[in-house]
Amino acid sequence: MNRFGLGLSAIVASFIMLLAQAGAQTDTTQSQTEATPVSVREVVVSYTDLAQAAYEDSVRTAQDLKSAIETLLDEPTEENLEEARTAWKVARIPYLQTEVFRLGTPRESEWERRVNGWPLDEGFIDYVDAAYMAQDSDNPYYTANVLAASEIEVAGKIIPLSRITQEVLKDLSAAAEQGNNFPTGYHAIEFLLWGQDDNSPVEPTGDDDFQVGGVRPASDFADEGCTNGNCDRRGEFLFSAVNLLISDLEEMASDWQVTGVSRENMIDDPEAGLATILSGMASLSYGELAGNQLKRALLLGNAEAEQDDFSDYTYAAHLFDARGVVNVYFGEYFAMDNSVTSGASLSDLVVQKDAELDMEMRIKLSVAMVRLRLMVTRARTIENYDQMLLKGNDDGNAVIQATVDSLLDQTQTIKKIARTLGVENLVVAGSDSLDNPDAVL
Repeated sequence: MNRFGLGLSAIVASFIMLLAQAGAQTDTTQSQTEATPVSVREVVVSYTDLAQAAYEDSVRTAQDLKSAIETLLDEPTEENLEEARTAWKVARIPYLQTEVFRLGTPRESEWERRVNGWPLDEGFIDYVDAAYMAQDSDNPYYTANVLAASEIEVAGKIIPLSRITQEVLKDLSAAAEQGNNFPTGYHAIEFLLWGQDDNSPVEPTGDDDFQVGGVRPASDFADEGCTNGNCDRRGEFLFSAVNLLISDLEEMASDWQVTGVSRENMIDDPEAGLATILSGMASLSYGELAGNQLKRALLLGNAEAEQDDFSDYTYAAHLFDARGVVNVYFGEYFAMDNSVTSGASLSDLVVQKDAELDMEMRIKLSVAMVRLRLMVTRARTIENYDQMLLKGNDDGNAVIQATVDSLLDQTQTIKKIARTLGVENLVVAGSDSLDNPDAVL
């Protein structure tokens, strides 16, 4: 069993804890005379400590996910399936808070496709609904169904599929170059645990008209009473995927340790490191979260456009992505085991230059977190997130758009901070959803 006690109560407690922390930090005032002077190098070192802590936390929770999956595969009951799903949700909490570290850092951006590639064309991996199979797609692997195949050709290489091993999954990853074919990472695991979400609405409905997320039965992993075929191979795929996820996370955690390449690159040139920090915060706020995730889903008005489609957990993804920006600004990371990593913060550095600008950033962060909290509350109590984003749902759309607006405001203040701190090479990732919406439609 997961060391957090696995259960929805643990997830709810995590939401409350992290939201409370965000409010406490952004409401705190601090005068210039009270601030302890810090250097750019100290802030950069603190940032690398946060990255190491967050990635190591991601490793630990992924290991707990593996334990829950092993229990499921040993005894495929509905209870154990639900425990594994909850372990997946818990594992997402620290990982999402690492997103701020990868943006602006080329190595992390390439690595991220292995661990968080989405959206996922699920027909590449397993059985799907007949209506899905009938859709047109430019993806040549759209309905490949790896679990039902004996072999598959990817990038000119014939890959035998008699066993679904980690090496096979790595070879299959080449298919992602020709479509949304991601055999590894959180979302492949998510699909295997939940199955296809056939309950996604096509128009606003009452919340009693459909269920939340996919409804894969535990018997999809059973030796006896196997449903939908390939149960042993499905278990192999799931087990290999979670082991590969842990390996990938360990790789990144190692990069941020004392002698790790990512840490050394940041500390060797603190001024360039400061630019990387601010670029990551701005890129996550603008191009990634406000644009690629939130605004894109609104423009498409399609439930399939949400990130955590199979689990309907997207509202949490947005919340903890944004939480990563808060962590970096205040130089604190709160791990799932209640330990805290903290040090010299960007806020400390800003207040030395312009206390009013520091307060402006605190307010912008607070507004964004409050609007995210309203979005989360609506998704948990009024209607599912995939209902909120549908065309014609004016109230739900307004809640999401308000979140987008707050993130855009936040980005503008990050740009002001960069100018104030003398950062001239700020890089802010764009998004067609914001910059060229016609391209999305």
